[in-house]
Amino acid sequence: MDYVVIERVVYDAILARVDEFARGLEALMRLYAPRNLDDWVDNESAQSILILGLRSMQTMRSSGKIGYSIIDGRFSIR
Repeated sequence: MDYVVIERVVYDAILARVDEFARGLEALMRLYAPRNLDDWVDNESAQSILILGLRSMQTMRSSGKIGYSIIDGRFSIR
């Protein structure tokens, strides 16, 4: 069995970086976690909120400016 000896300051720095990495990973997981359907609005509601027409909404979806999914044949805007 091999042993590695490091200074306490180095060990504490490594632990701090691991904690920082874990917090960043948790933030990313919250950002990309599946959302409830309550967080989404349908296309018609989004149109009225954004005051846009059907074609403008399609352009925004196609260009990636707004996220969307198709649920039961209807567009749901994120």
